Amino acid sequence: RVARRRMVLPFRDRRRIAQAVPFEVENETPFELDDVFVDWELVGGGPSSAEVVATVVPRRDVALRLAALREAGVSPRVLEVEGLALANLAEWVELPGTRLLLDMGHRKTTLCVTTDGRPRYARTLPIGGRHLTEALAADLGVSVDEAERRKRRDGAIGVGGAATARVLERLARDLVRTLGGLEPVLGASADKALDGIVLLGGGGRLA
Repeated sequence: RVARRRMVLPFRDRRRIAQAVPFEVENETPFELDDVFVDWELVGGGPSSAEVVATVVPRRDVALRLAALREAGVSPRVLEVEGLALANLAEWVELPGTRLLLDMGHRKTTLCVTTDGRPRYARTLPIGGRHLTEALAADLGVSVDEAERRKRRDGAIGVGGAATARVLERLARDLVRTLGGLEPVLGASADKALDGIVLLGGGGRLA
């Protein structure tokens, strides 16, 4: 539900950036500007240029999310974009250089590339720990609960069979493809540009 775009502008003044970003993204979204929120973050550039990550989200989707939160008795002060929010870790954990933050959760895997703690790219993959557990259960012929217990104890690599291997291969393939497409953002291939990978989430604890 969110579109992101990296852009380089030939100036660094924040007021000019705020004026330019909506017009830069207008031609690339299927919505009128009045129907979307456009936000941006300065992530790099030089003395007279700015590298910006712009985010576009329909106002209707934001309104629906806020309404759901109100019904749950929650009054948020900030609503952030999944993936890019991982960069907030930099407030508590030192993240020098260029790093891949990889959060493998229950239903999905979210990644964010940061440079000195600033987000430069984010993506969510629809593969998570639940998919591994279900594949293990099928391969081992055990219940989902038992498969979860064994996954936490033994990991998933080399433990299951064909179904587990397919889930792992799909996750690895999508990650490699994503990183392979980041050379224009990173300025070099991922294996040369990345200074480290930070694993998060339950899946990040697996053997």
